Amino acid sequence: MSILLLLVSTLLVQLPGTRQAQMGVATGQISNLEGKPAPGIRVSAMSVPDPKDPAGGGGLLSLAETDAEGKFRLENIPPGRYYIQAGLLEFPTYYPGVTTLESAKAVSIEAGVTTEGLDFKMPRPPGVRISGRVPKNLTPQPRMAMLMPTAGSVTTNNSTGSYSISFNGATTVVRMAGGGFSMMGMPQQATLGADGTFEFVRVKPGNYMLMLAPSTGLSRNIVVDDKDIDLDLGAPAGPGFKVSGVVGANSTFPGIPNQRVVLSGWMQMETTIDASGRFEFPNVPDGTYSLHTIPGSRSPAATITVRGQDVSGITLPGSVEVNGVVIVEDPTGAATSTYFSTASTTLVATSLNGSTVYTQIGRGGLTVYSNGSAGSGFTATLYEKEYRVSVENLPSGLSLRALTYGTVDLLKEPLKLDGSSRPQQIRVTLVKEP
Repeated sequence: MSILLLLVSTLLVQLPGTRQAQMGVATGQISNLEGKPAPGIRVSAMSVPDPKDPAGGGGLLSLAETDAEGKFRLENIPPGRYYIQAGLLEFPTYYPGVTTLESAKAVSIEAGVTTEGLDFKMPRPPGVRISGRVPKNLTPQPRMAMLMPTAGSVTTNNSTGSYSISFNGATTVVRMAGGGFSMMGMPQQATLGADGTFEFVRVKPGNYMLMLAPSTGLSRNIVVDDKDIDLDLGAPAGPGFKVSGVVGANSTFPGIPNQRVVLSGWMQMETTIDASGRFEFPNVPDGTYSLHTIPGSRSPAATITVRGQDVSGITLPGSVEVNGVVIVEDPTGAATSTYFSTASTTLVATSLNGSTVYTQIGRGGLTVYSNGSAGSGFTATLYEKEYRVSVENLPSGLSLRALTYGTVDLLKEPLKLDGSSRPQQIRVTLVKEP
């Protein structure tokens, strides 16, 4: 609100002739439905449209905020007839305490005169309270809750000095005397308490996404109207259960160092893998979750359902980093040259269950050196599975001659990764077309 007040105040200062003519003042007090003072409420004077020029009205000619006693003072108002408007731009309240312009009472402002006694109650709150809790066992542990607007916008037409407020499919156009301004929806932030609680106050109506930082994958879409909201951020009722298993049960050689297992569903958790490849999540609520390892492929390695009891014996394929090299055979023995392609040259590994891993081996083409090597090599991160391997988007002028993994011809046989042997090198052999 303070940004809006600053923008509007700046515009009002720039109005031509407003300092030369004698202005009027309007004062009053705003209270809530219980009759208590309503502090911090935005109040403005909006000019009444001229019947001969309906498009000429709606300009905000003064803007103020109520003090601790709910009192306001609108100054520097040019003589004329005005509606006194308070509260949210999306859902304003008008003097004498009504919610539609048709029911609003116009006030006459005279030069050099203070119009007093414009007291009224707010039938709508100035914003709602959103509070709630997040689970304590999240990994990484979040420190902050964020409320990000996802629908509703304010756009500006600087040529007409108007701005449009869109919310839930309805649009209201308001004309700002002296020019327009722009406004962007910014996230509100609330620090999480030690018990995982959070609170946002004076939230405007609209559509929001509630997220956590650092991100845990846990979020909630919220529709705010005129009622307070209290929620548990996705937490199912009841206790949590232990989820455990092993990564790469048949592995003889160590996998990627410092690997972790990620469990994702209504929430996201991470845990480390011990020296024997075992992992454990000690407190997982009921729900359906996917599991994958990082570093490693982001594709789900397994899906589990927790329903009232521990889940054990899960076996996840280990992740393997397979290095590769591209070689170009040039019968002419030419020096360094470049072969271009319209898309990235890519190694494609498709497992028997249909999941595919793409590894870029050349972006926009390949530079081939005099020794036949192309680029600086590549690394494919794959689960311990069986794959069919191919190469896509070869540069113009080159064709695939061979694709091997150690002694295995990948053009004829699948790539088998089971952890029983040390990873070999993938060799992509290309040849210059005549």
